[in-house]
Amino acid sequence: MSLDEVGPGKTFGSYEVLEELGRGGMGRVFRARHVTLEREVALKLLAEQFAEDDFYVQRFLKEARAAARLNHPGIVQIYDFGQVGAHWYLAMELVEGRSLAHFLKTWGRFSEQNAIVLARQTLTALGVAHAAGIVHRDIKPDNVILGKKGIVKLVDLGLAKKTDDPGASVTGFAAGTPYYISPEQIEGRADIDGRADLYSLGATLFQLVTGQVPFPGSSSAVIMSRHLNERAPDPRIHTPELSEGFSAAVLRLLARERDRRPRTAEEAEREFAALQAGGTIPASPSVSVARPPAADGDPAASAFETAVSNALAAPVAWDAEVYRRVEEKLAARVGPLARVLVRKTARESAGFEDLCNRLAEQIPDEAARPAFLKEVLAGPASSRPSGPASRPGAPAASSTPAPRPASRPSGSGSSSGSTPFPPALLAAAEQRLAAEIGPLARVLVRQEARRQPTWNAVVEALAAHVPDEAGRRRLRDALAPLGV
Repeated sequence: MSLDEVGPGKTFGSYEVLEELGRGGMGRVFRARHVTLEREVALKLLAEQFAEDDFYVQRFLKEARAAARLNHPGIVQIYDFGQVGAHWYLAMELVEGRSLAHFLKTWGRFSEQNAIVLARQTLTALGVAHAAGIVHRDIKPDNVILGKKGIVKLVDLGLAKKTDDPGASVTGFAAGTPYYISPEQIEGRADIDGRADLYSLGATLFQLVTGQVPFPGSSSAVIMSRHLNERAPDPRIHTPELSEGFSAAVLRLLARERDRRPRTAEEAEREFAALQAGGTIPASPSVSVARPPAADGDPAASAFETAVSNALAAPVAWDAEVYRRVEEKLAARVGPLARVLVRKTARESAGFEDLCNRLAEQIPDEAARPAFLKEVLAGPASSRPSGPASRPGAPAASSTPAPRPASRPSGSGSSSGSTPFPPALLAAAEQRLAAEIGPLARVLVRQEARRQPTWNAVVEALAAHVPDEAGRRRLRDALAPLGV
């Protein structure tokens, strides 16, 4: 069977496929159940265009072998891997949680204390991997999953490299994601070690607390050039309330010269532990083994665990009318498949705008996508969802959304005040602007919606509040097509 034929209700080898969880450049991931063991797994299938390419097959299998060597609650576990027909697969632990990228989109910026909790857990897991001779090489918000109680899981070791295998990298192949990649990876050095992961974690923490990547750019080449030639800016430029100690710890991770970074993940974890305890960074820490991420009873960690657990709890149901209206608009572009797409995508979406954007990507005619978004996002207030995405037909939950940290935006709820713009459109603007400047977005959208006569004027006024040109461009590109 072809990869396109794999889907819910189908059998793949020893696995019954239950639903698709996501897809990316390397392949697709499904929730599946082993028919004999009756264990649910995340089943990752290598995309067909790569299945006959030995380089990509080896890279895919490297993820399996790398992760299979590791046994730690902070690292996703590998159960099985192999080949069924022409398809390579990887069966791994099914993590019930969402990525840091998801939480950035739905919460906005993280507080310093929450970022420290995450840093310590991630560094503990990295310490275990590095001790086993494994460098992840692609640490980024998408590859750090938060489960209930705020437990971190590192996933996607597809770029992982054994430090004792100098032939594992390809000369000139800059493995990693441009916004988070270390300078030595860009240079294609063969002696990559754990300090590359520390750099990528530094870039991730920078984004968590500022809402910005340290080195934005118009292309991968520009971004990587900045990693090589510029020093990372102080995160307090974007978030002045950050402490000097925390900013210094993040900038130490982001040092261009790896000898200036912490020597090990354990050393970096100790620095953040000292910050969490309210002390200063030790001058010469000495830790030989990874330790638990936080002491029992730590109030910051407990508050964070509660917030994450609440955010991952059963979401508020949307009115059936919302689904009917979106399905109707989508069906005009894709036909009867719209009903299935809306229900599947709703389970994966962070909110109404995210749902609409994901559905727009399913429309084959790219020119038709802006009109679809305009229709579904600019509808009457009665068509707005009352909460985050949930499974259609699920029992209605409490009308009160799951609690979030006090410093976080409350989501894409309606904007109060009399304006000529539909509430759903303003909610989309709040979510987009919050990704650039944080919780202040809610107030600014309300203000500008009352002041400005046209949607284009609103977009330009909001863009003026974004400190960098790249962010202003992202905001305009996202909001301008939605205008009424």
